[in-house]
Amino acid sequence: MDDKELVRLTAKDPETGFRCLMKKYKEAVYWHIRRLVVAHEDAQDATQETFVRVFRYIAKEKIIKFMNANN
Repeated sequence: MDDKELVRLTAKDPETGFRCLMKKYKEAVYWHIRRLVVAHEDAQDATQETFVRVFRYIAKEKIIKFMNANN
């Protein structure tokens, strides 16, 4: 699934879209953060916080603005 399809799915069904988003990007986000912090647990916490922020962003319907700007 490409990113535009993922955004559309998330706009239609936030829970399913968010799960797909996490599945696609969780490992990449974790390893990016892991390069910045020493402890595995800190990287996990920061990864989780990143996805919480993404979910909040989606929940505020900013995703609709993103979709309209990128069509």
